[in-house]
Amino acid sequence: MIYFELKFADFYIKDPTAKIHKDAIIGPDVTIGPNVVIEEGVRLQRTCVMSNVTIKSHTWITDSIIGWSSVVGRWVRIEGVTVLAEDVTVKDEVYINGCSILPHKGVTTNLPEKGTILM
Repeated sequence: MIYFELKFADFYIKDPTAKIHKDAIIGPDVTIGPNVVIEEGVRLQRTCVMSNVTIKSHTWITDSIIGWSSVVGRWVRIEGVTVLAEDVTVKDEVYINGCSILPHKGVTTNLPEKGTILM
């Protein structure tokens, strides 16, 4: 993969150790922590990404918090003030809307109902 500085929209904060693909679009209002890897085609808006997170290609995340050491699969859509705690794995092609996912969990199916808590 090719990682180098890319287009950012409006306000963002990025740790210098983060690796972001040139085709990702970041912002507005995004914070990216240390050792984060963001692959091609990812779109982040109004989101906080904690340290050691991997966000795989063509994923769209808005209005959410992605916890430490989490992995978000390819073609995932996360929105609606979703919170992923530490060490959460989201499989490819999953939709999550307004959910809270507790630590050390795996998400393998869509969670379209706001307010869902995955324990």
